[in-house]
Amino acid sequence: MFNKQTVERINYEVEDGSTIKKFHESGAIYRCIVGDEGVTAAAFEVGYYLPFYVSEHYKFNKTRWIVVGRDGETLIELIESIKKMFPWGVYRAQKRHLEICYPNDIQASLFFRQSDSWASFATMTATGVWVDGICNPGAREIGHRAGRYPSEKEGVKFTSKWVIETLGEDDVSYNLLSQYNWIAPPPNIKFIGGKPDKNYEGFWL
Repeated sequence: MFNKQTVERINYEVEDGSTIKKFHESGAIYRCIVGDEGVTAAAFEVGYYLPFYVSEHYKFNKTRWIVVGRDGETLIELIESIKKMFPWGVYRAQKRHLEICYPNDIQASLFFRQSDSWASFATMTATGVWVDGICNPGAREIGHRAGRYPSEKEGVKFTSKWVIETLGEDDVSYNLLSQYNWIAPPPNIKFIGGKPDKNYEGFWL
């Protein structure tokens, strides 16, 4: 299913000092990345970088990610894009589940759900959550499912949590963007709201 050559075929390079590099290096629990390349950055974060981070720091090789799409059409587009980024991954359409495997038994399991299907993932446990597009308020609550896998049942004292939000530039009216501390701020845009929340960082491409 995979081998050393498979991993070497990952064609993803990030320039030092770039906004995307800062996104990947951020230690914030909640991150928002805005722009056309945001989906690619988020996909490699949950499908590549963070699974290896969990393996290195927690000595646990399996991660589980909930990926929430705006609606059925955009979710299908998102799934197809991610499948192209990880062509050796095994996709099970019936469960909307993509399994990405690497040498040394490192695995990333991505479970895709629509934002209006709240009941279908409300009880899932995950390493992290990725919400793409402006979803309904209930879907944003799915962030509380992050940081619950692995758990003590797997013999791991897991203390990390990741929630990623990807948006297009047309979503600037999104009122919750004011909660982010913008490391790379948007041009000439001010969000209405209070002070940014702790552990929230934004990256405008």
